[in-house]
Amino acid sequence: KGALSFGMYLATMGAAFADYIERQVTWLGIEVMRGTRIVGEDGGDVLLEGDRRVKQAGVVWCAGVEGQPFARALEIPQTRDGRLNVNAFLQVERQERLFAAGDAAAVFDREGRPLRMSVQAAVRQGAQAADNLLAQLDGRPLRAYRHRDWGYLLPLGNGRGCGLVLGVPLYGRLAP
Repeated sequence: KGALSFGMYLATMGAAFADYIERQVTWLGIEVMRGTRIVGEDGGDVLLEGDRRVKQAGVVWCAGVEGQPFARALEIPQTRDGRLNVNAFLQVERQERLFAAGDAAAVFDREGRPLRMSVQAAVRQGAQAADNLLAQLDGRPLRAYRHRDWGYLLPLGNGRGCGLVLGVPLYGRLAP
């Protein structure tokens, strides 16, 4: 038996994926606690928000994603999870000489929702932000960041997984 704190990362995947993941890990004997945050450890116990405790937790897996602490400290417009709002050129809102990329940047999709954080996007955004910074210093026009997300897969440790590849939702047994 174990416990899983259901973090923001799974919430960003959408309800269908979150529900599938919950069913799969529950089948493995793991208790799911949605919207719960781990706040510390005490002698082998895991401390959760609201003074809850998981006794003698042998293994705890927690998937959660939020912006960088330095970004949260800035008095600049940001999302609820602490990412800085950026425009199409990855310039921080109201700070045209400041660029942000990766987990520090809130890049939005066409519907106005922040894109999920991923290493692939961070690398591409970092390169685009650097190019735009150099262009700005040289007086050249900036180029808009164009997000391309080919998808992702999340293995669940029971030979199953889920994800979204080329816009197609996948569930079940995935190739090793």
